Amino acid sequence: MAARLLLLLLAASSGARAHARSPPPLGTAPRRPTIHAGSASASPSPRLLPPRLARLRGGAARRVEKAALARAKALLVLSNAGFGSYSVFLRALREVPRSEPLGTVFITFVRYSFLFLFAFLMRTVRTAQARGTTRRAPRAAADHGAGRAAFELAALTVCTSLLSIYGTCRVTSAMSEIFASTDNVFVPLMSVLAGMADFGARTWAACALAFGAAVLTAAIDSVGGHAAGAAAAPFDVKGAAALTASALVYAGYRARTTIHLRTHAAEHLNLLRMLWMGALSAAALLVDESLGGASATSLRRLAYIRPAQWGLLGAGVFVSGFLSGSLQFEAMRSISAAKAQPFSALQTLFAGLFGWLALREPVSVGTWVGGSFMIAAALLACTERDEPEEPPPPVAAVEEIVKEATPNQVVSLFPLESRLDIVEGAIVDEVIHPFSRELVVEQRPSGLKMSAATSATVLLATAMLIGKKRRRSLPDKRTSKQLP
Repeated sequence: MAARLLLLLLAASSGARAHARSPPPLGTAPRRPTIHAGSASASPSPRLLPPRLARLRGGAARRVEKAALARAKALLVLSNAGFGSYSVFLRALREVPRSEPLGTVFITFVRYSFLFLFAFLMRTVRTAQARGTTRRAPRAAADHGAGRAAFELAALTVCTSLLSIYGTCRVTSAMSEIFASTDNVFVPLMSVLAGMADFGARTWAACALAFGAAVLTAAIDSVGGHAAGAAAAPFDVKGAAALTASALVYAGYRARTTIHLRTHAAEHLNLLRMLWMGALSAAALLVDESLGGASATSLRRLAYIRPAQWGLLGAGVFVSGFLSGSLQFEAMRSISAAKAQPFSALQTLFAGLFGWLALREPVSVGTWVGGSFMIAAALLACTERDEPEEPPPPVAAVEEIVKEATPNQVVSLFPLESRLDIVEGAIVDEVIHPFSRELVVEQRPSGLKMSAATSATVLLATAMLIGKKRRRSLPDKRTSKQLP
């Protein structure tokens, strides 16, 4: 009986030391400190979300420093400059001499085929760089489930692109950006529904101002307001509706991207998304061709497509898809979708500038007025107070509670996941922790001394038990002499 108690004491001491030194496993949170026996200093625990809802919302938000937020805003300005060239490259396809008319699905397929090639080359380079490094396996484990997240984001992106291309080909470059900017009101709404309401009244005001600017632009241009000395493009209701629908889908994409970037690496997730976009666009092309759509005509006249058109499609997706998308993913690691959305209004400024420089497109009165309000919305969003997000309760706080425990308090640190674990945790609280409290509460040298003394005692008891069993197994010499 004494030997069993000594073995139990050794196991408790070793387990307490190992648990105190080891960090919590990945993907799990340490058990909340459970203070028993009349604790007056116990603080109220925060409200917990159901596991499924917390997983849908991406878990707890990570802590973001002010320097990281400033860097994210600079990356957003650069990425939106690239996104502003998206509509200019598309409209430049029609400016090519003797150009071949291309269908919407075919343009999407060609663009994302180039994007697939760029992403594949980048993944090959990253794989070659990671070969032979010791951090390769942990990175693969951390990105578990990134394929499903990338497929979801790719599906939303392809749907957005199809609607956007359909509408962009019917309005001017600057007008397309203004109508697409209706996502300024959809993104904060999606963020609130996803549980990411980490922005204040100024962000709401900036998003509302951007949306109002789009409505004002449509109202001015629909009644015939245009720039002096230039004929304004006719207002297309279907094009405006398609761009608004694409903005709604894009808002969902931005919110889901912020959630997925909490658990997956930005570059890895972005490259997987690009690969899936190429596959989904190929499937859309096959469906459109089988139904006799515009893609069938484009495929039959594939040899008549001008080299300049191929070059514009490749350059456009490299600037507005690959480079700008990578910068946006890197920025959204540190800033939420709602806080980043007002900066998308800068796309109007760059789209109008690039359209005027490259295509000599007239800038209508509505574009000037709406673009001015968009810039004002971006400046208003910059005045939002950037406070770091509240981090989840750190493990250090649990350790502080353990260090300040009194003899009347027993602290449980073991994670409980099932009813059996709860029963075992209760046994640990009542039996094991009283033996190992000195190891956890006191300093490390005292714990080492007690562990050494316990180990020596157990070894001595084990040696005594082994010696006693061996003496019993040996034959008695006096009895053996009396036998014939």
